[in-house]
Amino acid sequence: MKIGSRFLLVESLILRRQPMRKNLFLLISLVAGTVYGTAQSAVASDTLRLSYPEFLSEVKSEHLNFAAKKYDVDIARAEAQAAKALPDPELSFTAFDNQQRRLKMGYGFEAELSWEVELGGKRKARKNLAAEKITAAELELQSFFQELRQEATENYLEALKNKARLDALQHSLSWLKTIKKFDSELLNDRIQALENEIKKSREELNDSLEELAETIGGKAIFPVGNLQALLRNFTEEDLLQTAQHRQTELLASRQKLTVAEREISMAKADRVPDLGVMIGVENNSFAKNIIGPDPGHTVAKAGISIPIAFSNKNDAGVKTAQYQEKQAQLEHLALLRKTERRIRVAYRKLTQQQELLEKAQEETAAAQQLFDRTVARGSNDLQQMLAAEENYRQKKLAEIDAIARYNLSVVELETAVGVWDIDF
Repeated sequence: MKIGSRFLLVESLILRRQPMRKNLFLLISLVAGTVYGTAQSAVASDTLRLSYPEFLSEVKSEHLNFAAKKYDVDIARAEAQAAKALPDPELSFTAFDNQQRRLKMGYGFEAELSWEVELGGKRKARKNLAAEKITAAELELQSFFQELRQEATENYLEALKNKARLDALQHSLSWLKTIKKFDSELLNDRIQALENEIKKSREELNDSLEELAETIGGKAIFPVGNLQALLRNFTEEDLLQTAQHRQTELLASRQKLTVAEREISMAKADRVPDLGVMIGVENNSFAKNIIGPDPGHTVAKAGISIPIAFSNKNDAGVKTAQYQEKQAQLEHLALLRKTERRIRVAYRKLTQQQELLEKAQEETAAAQQLFDRTVARGSNDLQQMLAAEENYRQKKLAEIDAIARYNLSVVELETAVGVWDIDF
């Protein structure tokens, strides 16, 4: 896939290799002197000028939903720590008084320490499940950021496109103002129309900048990257294979299958009754009554308790986990098919946009050559010069739009596959 990209954001309107008259050198100087007076000159001093990598870094740190999503990983890690814990022992104290003051039956106390011994590998199953949930949370976070990155990149690309369109219009206006020697109503009308178009283009740029700011928490920013075709050489089958190992949504879905398997193991372990262990001591004070004197004594005791798990006849917990695993399998299969379809559609779209971009670049090159020849001849036919300039400007704007649409298709395809090498 090769596209002859000759696009430059700031481009001279006159072909430099053509023989030029003295007045043409003056024309170039005047145009070059106004090139920098584009959209950037209207940027407020407190606006952040961010390159694309810097912008993505801001998205990671400032996007509120992404910041909230990060806590899912922290929660999973905290639950993993809790899963390692053993059941806490229970310590109980009891004091008693036989309430026979006249008969002097005495009083006493007892202390008891008990704890639950987990059987059936519950702790191990719990730890394994928690560990898999951490991995699942991390993959879901990556998948969330993958979609967020696509949205943020599309906004950045839209701002770059609007900036490039405004620059192109500004350059055309600069050229028109250099031929004021043709003091005609036609030229003045053309300048007025172009100024109105520039005003509209600047509003579109401002709208895209506001949309861009929302991506990073409302900070005012301005993109400093250049709009250029992100040339890629893809094959559909390679993309489908790569997605199996790189598409984080697929990886997260596959991890859900592992979590479901661990849930089954956990449910089976929960069916094994736990063992209760107890040790204690009891002390009775001396009973002084005449009828039945009882010397004070201390009793040590120990015991175990085994629950009679009649409910284990009902394996609803295991069945639920097994159904959830089957559900996860079907969801993963559906997602796999959806991803393949998404990649094929995105690949076809990229191929179509490639062809449209090549055509737009060819038309722009032809329009530029026609315009350069018209100016180089030093034609005094104002209408002819304006027609050539208008044709070139429209072709250039169409090329800018074509580059933006092509880049957008690259972003969509790489997001669908799970690869990323985008930079502006």
